Amino acid sequence: MAMARGWLDVWILKKRGHPVAFEYHLMSDNRIHSLRSDFDETYRDISPGYLLLSAIIKNVFQKGCSEFHLGPGAHEYKFDWTNRVHEQDSITISNNTCAGIAVWFIEARIKPAAKLIRDRLLRLQGKRA
Repeated sequence: MAMARGWLDVWILKKRGHPVAFEYHLMSDNRIHSLRSDFDETYRDISPGYLLLSAIIKNVFQKGCSEFHLGPGAHEYKFDWTNRVHEQDSITISNNTCAGIAVWFIEARIKPAAKLIRDRLLRLQGKRA
């Protein structure tokens, strides 16, 4: 549906024909909302995700983008691009069945607790989540 409406934007950075980084976004009213990005760890030394994001930002603002949201999470690399943070809320909706309640419990309770523990452990190790 997003692709059919022209809202989906997919970017792939390749090196010698091999994908080394990708991003996909939703676009609406000259605003970009980053949904997902990743890169091939074997190319970490050339920072393919950073290179791709740099090209994307340049391209979209030249075409009239007014806002570029880097997506959820206070990842360290994002602060190379901005010093502003937008708080986000999330909603988990599930069926009132055993399976639905189990999914809700995992998404709404287990995952946030696990992320909190991970972040605290990383801080203790001197790393940033």
